[in-house]
Amino acid sequence: MNAIRLPDAEATLALAARVARALPATQEHPVYIALRGELGAGKTTFVQGFLAALGVAGPVHSPTYALVETYQAGGRSLVHADLYRLVQGAGFEELGLRESFAGRVVWLVEWPEKAGKQLPEPDLTVWFGVLTNGRECRIESGSAFGAEWLQAVGAPGSDPGSRA
Repeated sequence: MNAIRLPDAEATLALAARVARALPATQEHPVYIALRGELGAGKTTFVQGFLAALGVAGPVHSPTYALVETYQAGGRSLVHADLYRLVQGAGFEELGLRESFAGRVVWLVEWPEKAGKQLPEPDLTVWFGVLTNGRECRIESGSAFGAEWLQAVGAPGSDPGSRA
């Protein structure tokens, strides 16, 4: 998908909701979304919009210190991980995350590069960049499932607030 300009947090929330709504309701296998970008680029805002669109009520905070927060909505486990505090690959196994990659779970992982090569290939990678006036993001598929999902999200450059 081409770069999408996100002028404010509301646009990031709308794009995330659009991606979440395009996730097939029949998804029975684990799904992994890698969130990449510098500090303050919009990764946690994206997670907030994604989880809200899937039915998570209440606040969603970055699990910078807890590293992992789990939510339940729509018969799915939704796992938000922020690996920023991990030292490159160290400590990942102790989190017990690998065992959680099963069933109807959706993983949203900030700073996935901190896990080294211990995570599977993501279904989607969302790249965030900071602009002088706002943010931008690019979404890429990393699996056949991710390619179908991304196609359901809609055409590149279309309005991120519209329904796919």
